[in-house]
Amino acid sequence: MSVVRFHHRPVVRFGNFFDDFITRDMARFAAANQFASVPKVNVIEQKENFTIELAAPGLKREDFHLNVHENTLKISAAAETEQTDNTGNYTQREFNYAKFERSFTLPKTIDQDNITARYSEGILSINLPKLPEAIRRPSREIEISQA
Repeated sequence: MSVVRFHHRPVVRFGNFFDDFITRDMARFAAANQFASVPKVNVIEQKENFTIELAAPGLKREDFHLNVHENTLKISAAAETEQTDNTGNYTQREFNYAKFERSFTLPKTIDQDNITARYSEGILSINLPKLPEAIRRPSREIEISQA
């Protein structure tokens, strides 16, 4: 067995300037472009329906558009915001336009005529009721009659 000498080299750090620059500016960028990516979705199956929950805080109910066409549910939203900063002798105005679109292929067991949606506290909830014949019924005992 041989012994190998290890020389510890100091780690070079760029200090707080780069750390602050990256975290501050990335946080500002993420806040300004909160819909640069597609919002996260939960799909929940219950006995009589499916529920789609889409997390989209900061939007208004009027910003959403839902459309069903040939077993495809399309959810889209578009919002425009303006931010003004009056500091000292100058005014800074920033415009942000954000949009997204998601599509879901619906199973044939969905009653497309009775789909409903609600937007509350940053969550868009879409209720997709199942057709009556698609709802699972509990097992039951069948009585046999005499001939």
